Amino acid sequence: MSATTDASHRARTGRPAHARLTPATRTGLSIAVAVSLYGLSFGALSTAAGMTFWQTVALSALLFSGGSQFAFIGILSGGGAPAAALGASTLLSARNTLYGVQMKALLDPRGVRRLFAAQLTIDETAATAMSQSTDAERRRGFWVTGVACYTGWNLATAAGALLGDVVGEPEALGLDGAVVAAFLALLWPRLRGAEPWALAVVAALVTALTMPALPAGAPVLLAAVVAIVWGLAAPPTRRRRPGRGSDRGPGRGSDRGAGRRCDRGGPPMTLWLWVLAASAAVYATKLVGHLIPGSWLRHPLVGRISGLMTVALLAALVTMNSVDGDDGVVVDARLGALA
Repeated sequence: MSATTDASHRARTGRPAHARLTPATRTGLSIAVAVSLYGLSFGALSTAAGMTFWQTVALSALLFSGGSQFAFIGILSGGGAPAAALGASTLLSARNTLYGVQMKALLDPRGVRRLFAAQLTIDETAATAMSQSTDAERRRGFWVTGVACYTGWNLATAAGALLGDVVGEPEALGLDGAVVAAFLALLWPRLRGAEPWALAVVAALVTALTMPALPAGAPVLLAAVVAIVWGLAAPPTRRRRPGRGSDRGPGRGSDRGAGRRCDRGGPPMTLWLWVLAASAAVYATKLVGHLIPGSWLRHPLVGRISGLMTVALLAALVTMNSVDGDDGVVVDARLGALA
């Protein structure tokens, strides 16, 4: 942008042109607002499950993956062993490894930035980055969404832990529908052609059919497997010139019901060790995807599968957030967000 244009924009708006919110920034901030408010619910449920204020805050700050956090406190609140809580939270974070691989291919963060990028690799940051059409917007979408979600999620967690029972479920605030609409907005531009439509339908069906039988978050992993098999088995269609839909998706599981206070079965320091172990395990699932050598990612087949996986993962996330319930598939007002 020329200096004349920038000066003209500054004269009209009082700020330089580069300060305007880009599509990636707007998307990231809007998703962060909706998602971060779930932290209120997590903070309240975590303290109700028997964790202290500081343990709750540490879990959000160090683990930072909503679905894994809800799984951790959900098992503890039901009287489960901390080891089972660690295993469930780690399993639920396995999809972040797939996101890490895609963020490595799209953003290629290096050095210390890679370590921070791994911590911010979640459903929302990956979805926002993958939905953008340029490298600059992908990077901006990832970092804006990540920093905004991390900040908002942790502040909301602390507030929820302090407010306790005053905080209601996210559904009562209408946030569940907002999250569905946000993921659908990221998926829609990629549905250009018969193949992405077909894959999205298959991924959605697989997710909906397996949700009652598999642990929370596992159907998303299965959708990724569907995309990989599809890419290996189906012949590639004619590639179009990259456009808005070119390769570019803290996730929440269904384990929100932590209503009973748990018997931690040991002194507070023991639970602290499990909190730290779970945080380290989940971070490892994120980091490993960022450590895959870049040369592995330049093969044409890898690029094709990466694009298909984006469609499948986004379709799975839309489905999971639309019909997921405590007792399996639930049809409720969230489906209105798909209209």
